[in-house]
Amino acid sequence: MTENWDIYQQRSLLLLDTRQKILEAIYRKPGIHFRELARMTGLATGQLEYHTYRMEKAGLIRSEKDGKYTRFYPPIEYGDSVENVLRALNRPRTKEILEFLVENECATTEDLAKYLNLSASAITWHMKRLEEEDIVKTERRGKKKCYRANRPEAVARALQIHRDGLLDELAKKLAEMWLW
Repeated sequence: MTENWDIYQQRSLLLLDTRQKILEAIYRKPGIHFRELARMTGLATGQLEYHTYRMEKAGLIRSEKDGKYTRFYPPIEYGDSVENVLRALNRPRTKEILEFLVENECATTEDLAKYLNLSASAITWHMKRLEEEDIVKTERRGKKKCYRANRPEAVARALQIHRDGLLDELAKKLAEMWLW
């Protein structure tokens, strides 16, 4: 049975500081996985599970299975391309790689290795993973591979959201709820 939640019920759920802390963490890092959310909020796993369940039922957050992880997102639909990038941005180094690719139309393994101070094999591993996720594409330039963002608009939007946009959206949503 699906419960219908009105704005007053959602508002009452947010009266708890614990839930506000959870919501802020999810807006700060969309696609955050359960264990990281527990670390950020300082909540025990059982307590976090209870609160996220209630918040998801109310439509305040949404979750998605990503392999062995459960990831949490704000209830905003960005489209598959942007959400795919948002998921990837929660991994170390991915944000730096994608920022470099947005700023540089074509980047080689050597360019990325120098910029990130990583080995060429580490760059190759990261880029292969991003290619499999359809975030990056490869072109041949003579003997070298050139990496590009597959959907530069989606990557730029996801980076913007990840950087600062979600906290603004959270503030607007909370203000809207309190005005009702």
